[in-house]
Formats: sequence, structure tokens, C-alpha cells
Amino acid sequence: MEREAVDRYNLAITDLLSTMGVQTAAKEPLHSALYRSAMSDPLLFHAVVAGGATHLRFLTNSMEDRRILLRAQSQIARTVRQRLAAGITTISDTVLFSIMTMSVDQSPYLLSLAPEERYASDFDSPVKSLGGLVWMGLIDFEPNANHTAAWMHLLRARDPSLSNKVPGLIDYLQASDLLRASALLQKPGMEMQEAYCLQAERQAANRPDASEADAFHVDAHFKGILLDMKACCRLIDHYSGGEYHLSPEASEFIHCRNLILYQLLSLPPGVSEICRLTALVFNYGVLCPFPDPRILWKLSRQLGAILSNPQRTANEGAGLLLWAAVIGGIAAAGTTAYDSFADSVNRFADLLGLEEWSQIVTHLESFIWLERACGVGGRTLWGWARARALALGNKGFGYLYLPSRERPKATVEECFD
Repeated sequence: MEREAVDRYNLAITDLLSTMGVQTAAKEPLHSALYRSAMSDPLLFHAVVAGGATHLRFLTNSMEDRRILLRAQSQIARTVRQRLAAGITTISDTVLFSIMTMSVDQSPYLLSLAPEERYASDFDSPVKSLGGLVWMGLIDFEPNANHTAAWMHLLRARDPSLSNKVPGLIDYLQASDLLRASALLQKPGMEMQEAYCLQAERQAANRPDASEADAFHVDAHFKGILLDMKACCRLIDHYSGGEYHLSPEASEFIHCRNLILYQLLSLPPGVSEICRLTALVFNYGVLCPFPDPRILWKLSRQLGAILSNPQRTANEGAGLLLWAAVIGGIAAAGTTAYDSFADSVNRFADLLGLEEWSQIVTHLESFIWLERACGVGGRTLWGWARARALALGNKGFGYLYLPSRERPKATVEECFD
């Protein structure tokens, strides 16, 4: 066994997977379970080596890392072909894990951005580094859509009794599928496995009082998700920071937000759409901040289009619309959509008779709000909204009354070109 390969293996296990904070259904840390399993399975070992070498290749750009990656991938391809020849109904978790590893790559676009530019919006989430998002969020899933579809087909075609035979693997597959779905804003492909089902039971048993979701006029299932979001916000206050600081509260937060994101992405589009989009924006801005600005650009564009269309908002209360406008506006900072959100904030605040930011915050807290992450961005949006209202009321002076603020760098459409 090459020393270099062992080094990449240790990197993947100790420096990468350990930061995910994910546990198996048996409450064992995922990286510990994979360590035990990989040491007794050559295919799994090479798959982990390939993951570590892929990450290092982008950090070092060295020929040595490229050589180790290609060698590990060759071993994986050879073994996977042999096992596939036995029939797809007998595919193991190890083979699925290995196929997924072969499709992993990092996004050249995201790597070209400075770290601070990977986060759109005026949200200031304190959990950006928690749960390995700083490296997992750089994975590029678009070029490997066919590859991912292939392993999803194999997952569904095989004998279900073969699942969960190798400790940690099914949990990693679940986490990876959620990561893929989150990056692409798609419904997760995998059904909830045992660890997620147990987490759902724990969250249902420990939710805040149902009255805390009275402001939302959605069905019971959606209200449960929104209550879990409130609970997740409270867990953030127990988090003291640090990429590797995984206290019990931090670990519980990671599992809570993962399940919330799984459930939100599984909701059908078009049902309670304003609430659904706003909840997604809050998740990507505060609870699960992906280092990819395109996600919030896309969501804020969709939300802004609805809020600026009177026919789409006619049956919604001004309270929900104000919450959506503030959350969406914070997300849209730096784009030309920002002014539209500011105007929506003015409109809905006036309908509710709210004139001070402190009144706005009290209102937002009846929905979902985290001052620690949203306060500065919210106050900035409110100041801009009131300045626009003043300027538009003095049209003869144009925008003379507007405070100094950096104008949007690009339109949302330009960001997607």
C-alpha cells in the first residue's frame, strides 16, 4: 500500500469527512464508521483515497495528486466492472459509494471566486464552516448528472435487503444525495434512510409549541418543518464557532438542518409557493449557507417575480408578504433585484402600519428570524427602502436623497450567463 495513498486516505477521513458532523443510525460518527469499513475493503479504501486526492488536487495542482487519483480511479473502475457483471440486483453499498466517488469533481467557477464572493446576500450566518460546507459546497454536480442518474438507477434496481450492510455507507450516500439535490435545487433522489427517520422522530418530539407557527397558513406537515426551523435557529445560539468544534449541540444542529433541507426540497412547487421559497432562502442564507452565490440568486429572482406581481400576492396576508420581502431582499443584496424587494418592503410595511425597524423585527419574529444572522442585512434593506420612498416622494430631485450605497454589481440574469 503506497504511503502517498494512505496520506490521501487519512486526509479524506480525518480532515474532510470528520467535519461533516454526521452520525449513523447507531450514533457512530460517520468518519469513524467509514474508517473501520474501508480498512477491510480494498474497493472502499480506494474510493476514499480518490475523494481525498480529488480535494488535494485542487489545493496543490500537483502531478503526484493527479497520479494517485488516476491510479485509485483505475482500481475502482476495474473492480466495479467485475461486480456489475454479476447483475445490478446484487449491487452493494460499496459499489454505489465507489461509483459516486468517481463522479465527484470541484467547480472551476466557484474555485475562481474569492472565499467571501462565494456567499451572495447580506446574510451573516455564523455556521458557514459547520458541517463541512466550505469544501462540500464546492463540488460540481452539473457535469456529472448522467453519472449520478446511473447510480440512482442502480440503487433503485438492486435488492433492498443488500442496503446498510457496511457501517456508514448508506449514511454517506444519503448525505451526498442531499448535497447534490441542494446544489441543484432538486428533490432528493433517495428515500429517507434509518438515520433520517430517527432524526425526524426526535425533531417531532422536541418541536417548539405549535402556536409559534400560527402566523403561517400552511398544512400541518409544512408547519412542522417551519417549527423545526425555529428550533434550528435556537441551536445556532449554542454554537460557539470553529470549523472543527463539533459539540453535541453543533452535531444536533447539523442533523436538524439536513433533515429540514431534505423536507423543504421534497415539497411540491406551487403549493404555498411564497412561504416555500422564503423558507428555502432562509435555509440557504442562514441555516445551510452554501458557498455558491447562484443558489440565492436563483431563489431570490423567483421570489421577487412573485412579490412584484399583484395577481400572485392577492390571496396572501401582508404579514407573510413582508417577511418574504425582507428575507428575499437580504438575499438579493448586490443584484438589481434589490430595489424591487425594497419597494415591496415599503408597500407591505405601510399596509401593516409599521414605521420603525423595531416594529418590523417584532413582526418578523412571529415568523422566522435570527437577529444574529439577519439583523444587519435587514436594517440595511429597511434604510434603503425608506430612502427610496423619500426619493420617490420628491421626484423633482430624483435620487438626491438616497444614501450612499454600492449599486448592484450585476443583474441576476447576468449572474447566470
